[in-house]
Amino acid sequence: MPPRSGEEGAALAIVMLLGLTLVLVAVGVSARGVRELGSVASDAHWQQALYVAESGLDEGMRAFQADPDFATGEVAPVFTDPTAERAWVVSAAYARAVGQVGSTPEGEYVVVKPSNVDAIYAVGFAPGRDAAQRRVRVVMVQLERERVPVPWQVEFAFLTGGKLRFWGNAKTIDLTGENGASIHANGALEINRPDNVDGCASSSTTPLAAYGACPASPRPPVAIPSIDPRILYPYATVVLCPNGRAYGGPTHGTLPDPTPGTACDASDHEVSSGGWTSFLSGGVRIWRPGSTSGVYYVAGGTVDGKIGDDKSGTKVGATIIIESLDAGGGCGSNSGHFYLSDNSYLEADPSMSGIAVVAGGDIYYRGGATVVGAQLAHEQVDFKGNPVSAGVLVAEAACDHPSSPVHSSVMSGNYTLRYPGPLWTLFPVLGEGENLTFGSWDEL
Repeated sequence: MPPRSGEEGAALAIVMLLGLTLVLVAVGVSARGVRELGSVASDAHWQQALYVAESGLDEGMRAFQADPDFATGEVAPVFTDPTAERAWVVSAAYARAVGQVGSTPEGEYVVVKPSNVDAIYAVGFAPGRDAAQRRVRVVMVQLERERVPVPWQVEFAFLTGGKLRFWGNAKTIDLTGENGASIHANGALEINRPDNVDGCASSSTTPLAAYGACPASPRPPVAIPSIDPRILYPYATVVLCPNGRAYGGPTHGTLPDPTPGTACDASDHEVSSGGWTSFLSGGVRIWRPGSTSGVYYVAGGTVDGKIGDDKSGTKVGATIIIESLDAGGGCGSNSGHFYLSDNSYLEADPSMSGIAVVAGGDIYYRGGATVVGAQLAHEQVDFKGNPVSAGVLVAEAACDHPSSPVHSSVMSGNYTLRYPGPLWTLFPVLGEGENLTFGSWDEL
């Protein structure tokens, strides 16, 4: 039986509706494909912008390593939050001239290093800074200030933080030929013959008229680090202890200190004293020097005696480090002194960078003693008679024990100080130096 007209109409409507549905589905699939293609491209640019920014950061870090003063000219404001920080960095990147924009195959970057901020920024643009559909990423690295000690350089033949009496026929001789064997006292200076100083004599408190090429005083005080013998304990080969025994120091060749952070403890190994002998006087261990080379660390005592022989030319190559009984490094104990007898001859141990004597108390020479190498005292120095020093001389004058034999520094008689030029010491300078290093990496 032929179909009725109503049924024909319904069938036609169904066919048309099905066709329309297929068309709409096709259009939707096509539009979705276009959107997905755009999203894929955008995602690729987003990732590429990060790669480009990292390339810029690498360039900035290389520039900083080559020149620690590297900066790109901007002065950053105080940032209230990371969003404000990012906005300022991006703005600085857009303001940069075209010739200062770096590039990679993936895009372009700008390095931003403000002069007042310890950080390096890099802005990455993909596919480019001026592209309509660009993606922007910002990365940064912090520059951390690492506190590091700086060795102290002595640039005077004699330097004291206190008073100095430079009297009689005492003199300094510059061995460098540069007329630089100067003396300086942060305190008062008494001097009867400035012409005996092969350089300039100056004070930070005593008015002195200018003479020759030397400026007038007072002059600014010179910073002196703490002359603390304990700083040099790690270099000791032999440790002479308050119990009268000798133990291996941290650098002893066969029996080193097993706990090098502490001198004279129960774990130390007893060794030869190198000919040093001792006795007690008023509760202080007094040590008589031997004639064996090495780096001798006197823990809580005083050295008094003769070492070597100036007349016969017998030289002892040793460095002597004397810690006082005052554990705080002050002047609370009448100890830590270095008294050298007539006709002694001491040269610094070759391992000690030219340092011959470091005393936690006073240094006192009499007669014709000769010492070659730097001599540094926590308190004062007193040289009388005909002693000779070859090396820099420092009296920190940090304090003064009332029973010590020297209360202000004196250089008198025929004392001669031969100055070999500036000396880098093993002591850290007052304050600390700063070393900028790369810290954490982050994205804004």
